[in-house]
Amino acid sequence: QTDIRYVAIEIGVGGYQPHPAQDIFTNRYGDCKDKATLLSAMLAELGIKSYYVLINTRRGVVAPTFPSPLGFNHAILAIQLPADVPRQNNLWSIADHKQLDRLLFFDPTDILVPLGYLPEDLQQNDGLLVTDSGGELVELPLLPPTVNRLLRTAKLTLTPDGTLYGDVSEIRWGAPA
Repeated sequence: QTDIRYVAIEIGVGGYQPHPAQDIFTNRYGDCKDKATLLSAMLAELGIKSYYVLINTRRGVVAPTFPSPLGFNHAILAIQLPADVPRQNNLWSIADHKQLDRLLFFDPTDILVPLGYLPEDLQQNDGLLVTDSGGELVELPLLPPTVNRLLRTAKLTLTPDGTLYGDVSEIRWGAPA
């Protein structure tokens, strides 16, 4: 996630077509499509199948009744897992799929979100899963509240003249972090 710089190249077909994985690796930069392409190629070398997922980072933009390529502004990967891979507490972004068994959704662009988690704007959002047989809209997982939470503590003092002062601390987990 951090070894390849994010650089959006949206000139001509660059906004829609990823660069070859070898170019991305050599140049050490690329946009979301490029980062997904490079990771997909690396996974393929290990014998792991993955699929592009086109998504809009704003929920509700993609209309299931009228999907359009213009409705998507981001690309991530769905990594196919064997059906016998158990769900683990640190792999929250797994979803079951009727033909592909289990998919682990991952955004290789977001350097703050580790494997097994999803950025807040992608959770429970519709994405276009692109497979060898076509595409289908899928809903990405919503991470549980125990993963996405914020604890805010305040120690405040109100003075007689109405001034409020004090300290506020926050501990964030998951997407809020």
